[in-house]
Amino acid sequence: MKITGFPAFSILIWLAMVIPAFGEAVKIENLKDGLLLGPHLRIFEDKAGTAKWEDVLAGKHDAEFKAQSKPVPNFGSTRSVIWAVVDLEFSALPSGEGGKRTLPPDLGKDKKRREYLFELSHPILDYVDMVVQDLKTGKIIHSWQTGASRPFTSRPVIHRNFILPINADSAVIRILLSVKSASTLRVPLKLWLAEKFYASDAGELVFHGIFFGIMLVMIIYNMIMASALKSLSGYFYSLYMFSYALFNLSNEGLLYQAMPFFEKWMSRAPSFFSAFAMIFASIFTYRFLNLQTSTRAYSRITGVYLLFTIFGLIIVSFGDYRAGLRITFVAGFVGPLMIMTFGFIRFYQNFRPARYFLIGFGVVICTTIIFVFSRSGLIPSDSFFVAHSQQFGGALEAILLSFGLADRIRLIQKEKEIAQAATIEQQRVLNEAFARFVPAPFLQILGKKSIPEVLLGDYTEREMTILFADIRGFTTISEKLSPKQTFDFINNYLQGSGPVIRNNGGFIDKYMGDGIMALFEKRADAINAALRLQQRNARLNKMVGVRPPSPTGRGAGGEGGHRSGDPKKGLIAPINVGIGIHTGHLMLGTIGEPQRMDGTVISDAVNLASRVESLTKQYGVNLLVTKETLTGMKLGTSEFPYLRRFIDRIAVKGKSEPATVYEVIALKNGAPLKYTEKWLTHWSEALRLYYARDFSGAEGRLRDLAADYPEDQTLGIFRERCSLLQENPPLADWDGVAVAASK
Repeated sequence: MKITGFPAFSILIWLAMVIPAFGEAVKIENLKDGLLLGPHLRIFEDKAGTAKWEDVLAGKHDAEFKAQSKPVPNFGSTRSVIWAVVDLEFSALPSGEGGKRTLPPDLGKDKKRREYLFELSHPILDYVDMVVQDLKTGKIIHSWQTGASRPFTSRPVIHRNFILPINADSAVIRILLSVKSASTLRVPLKLWLAEKFYASDAGELVFHGIFFGIMLVMIIYNMIMASALKSLSGYFYSLYMFSYALFNLSNEGLLYQAMPFFEKWMSRAPSFFSAFAMIFASIFTYRFLNLQTSTRAYSRITGVYLLFTIFGLIIVSFGDYRAGLRITFVAGFVGPLMIMTFGFIRFYQNFRPARYFLIGFGVVICTTIIFVFSRSGLIPSDSFFVAHSQQFGGALEAILLSFGLADRIRLIQKEKEIAQAATIEQQRVLNEAFARFVPAPFLQILGKKSIPEVLLGDYTEREMTILFADIRGFTTISEKLSPKQTFDFINNYLQGSGPVIRNNGGFIDKYMGDGIMALFEKRADAINAALRLQQRNARLNKMVGVRPPSPTGRGAGGEGGHRSGDPKKGLIAPINVGIGIHTGHLMLGTIGEPQRMDGTVISDAVNLASRVESLTKQYGVNLLVTKETLTGMKLGTSEFPYLRRFIDRIAVKGKSEPATVYEVIALKNGAPLKYTEKWLTHWSEALRLYYARDFSGAEGRLRDLAADYPEDQTLGIFRERCSLLQENPPLADWDGVAVAASK
């Protein structure tokens, strides 16, 4: 065992002999929202800073550890070294929702171990040392030495706060913590289940993102306003907000995480930036309230305050940090009072901008006082609002004071806003018009937000599932219809097919007369869409009293089995549609020339999907799917409620490798809508005999199967092959692959 930075050998000897007792262990049963350990800690304030780890671990300071009840122990600005201890008893093995682990892989490789995190959420502590001890064996499980004055890489988890992971194999452990800091010293220690912590931390990051996003927008906005108005007060206000944002970045540990190479300076950063924020706030106040036009007393008070704050800034940066911290603390307390006093005076003098000033600065000053008091231990700091009071106040102030600066140019902007609104509306209309020609998923796959971003030659490569659908007998039907009736028929079909494709996660890449080509990210979505299209066709045929024709295009009502209904109303009944599906890699992008380009898909997989669709006529089925699409699917389950029927291994035109195709059959209440499970089993057995060269046995099985489905074209094809192969036995290298007669 390695204990970094501690006299490991000596510690092990003492721990083997004695385990000091501090009281009853805290039972850990429910960590839904984490457990704040403050009320359970025993604290030893080492004012001289002379206590050593080996003495504490050996129990020599047990009598000096005192119980305390505060949720977050707060010692303000102290030179003491704070030692804390707590015993924890784990009663059950934790797990995430559904038993799934959400802990990042770097926090433990053994999936059977208990995974917890200790969070010390005061990132500006200079030195944080922690030891985790197994109370049953006396062994040290974990030990860390980290802190804001140590390299960022000393942290076991790269995070703005001090996150200390443990794998609690032991039922009872002891946590020993040593903390020292030149800044305010608080111990907000919390125990988390790892997955709960990361869920909570995600929400915390969202909060920070919103705050800093607001500050960034307000800084840019006010810089623009200051430039438009040629106002120095606007520039100083932007600098104040920038310093205020940097103060919060450093105080929350985010600045150190972004720039870990400045570890020697990061503990001073909060005081440094808070002093800068007060300097710029004072200058902004002086200019915004036009104090230079009033009595000289305002100038003198402001000048003295600025000198005092600048002095504290210099001491914090280059001198005794603790002394500089006290000066900036006083400046942070006196400055808001001075600013609010000036604001009230000018408000009573009927200076109109003072109303915005008082509201904005009043909010941030109140929250600043709350923050300072909480950091000094004068008020509890365990609530979310108190802990983040600076962010709440700063965001509100940035917004409110920006209203005051913007009030001066409100009328000028009104006409511009009207013109901009008209432009935006026109752009929206154009985007909606373009969207009818270029599907939004096409743009998303290309990584584009709008049509103007698409350039000639843009492309991406990925695996997708391609669906081709084609109306059977359309040529014959169109010969009997007028051009208008033909368009009505096509649009009637496509208006219903488009939503089916979209509702099942796909999009139509192109229309091809009486057919469509659609793309899907998920294979199952393509099959679901195909089955829904078949169901829709069956419903429409039933509504107009048309018996569905055979997949070959020959059936009742003439070739195509179609009656047009009432041509005057354009009520054209859908006929059967052949659908082919294949999955493979493709290139999706734009082709053409600068003045005329089009989005398209280029791939051998697209060609094969088209060939598979054509095979539906040859085999007399409505839906054919390749092996590549069905691979890995557990058919017959609630997730994939359909079965497959092997159709053939066939070499299509333009392909050297044969394609294995299946007919997909939907299930209803667990039973196939077409065929029976027994029939499908016998079909599989017949084909097994066929590929085993037992053509006589296969033909006998097929003859029996034909009694139930005499119209099945695939069955007839294999019976014919069996007869021919019995008359002319195949060569030794025969593999059963058929050759497509046409495209």
